[in-house]
Amino acid sequence: MIFKNSPKKSLGSIEEILSKMKFNESYNFVPIPKTVFDKAEENKYAFSNRFRSKILFGEDIIKNTKLPDQDSTKEMYEREIEKVIHKLQFGLTNSSHWSVNKVRDKFWKQFKHAFMYLAIKDYYDTQDYPRTRKEITKRIQSKEIDIVFRVLHSIDQQPKGEIIKSARGLLFYLESSD
Repeated sequence: MIFKNSPKKSLGSIEEILSKMKFNESYNFVPIPKTVFDKAEENKYAFSNRFRSKILFGEDIIKNTKLPDQDSTKEMYEREIEKVIHKLQFGLTNSSHWSVNKVRDKFWKQFKHAFMYLAIKDYYDTQDYPRTRKEITKRIQSKEIDIVFRVLHSIDQQPKGEIIKSARGLLFYLESSD
């Protein structure tokens, strides 16, 4: 949700409007000022903003979203995927004494981030952005990524061991990829 100015004063109205609409929990709305959205080429969410956002009402400013140049895209991918690798290593180091709920929470975040950055990498390589995790999975064609995709989409039902196993697979894939 993009606002000409700060959305602070409108939050109550936004909540009321959205509560009357038929959105399920897969939708996320992020109220931001237009000045922040216009600088999207400087942040990792530029790709999601451009390729995964939808116009519900108002002016279509998504089509004009600027993306990082090729060098910046590559640097962003490398920097951010290193953070995911580090967090996966941290999680795997500590997961043996974490509860299943903490394992689900920690790895859910890293799995989602990994898919976001793998989509950015795919865009860098092909100039075609995969709009869904399923599309990323099909393009990559990796057993490890297939497993992570499956576990991510049912993580609340997954046992701790299966989540840890898929996290190890993801870490292996990321560390062995270029």
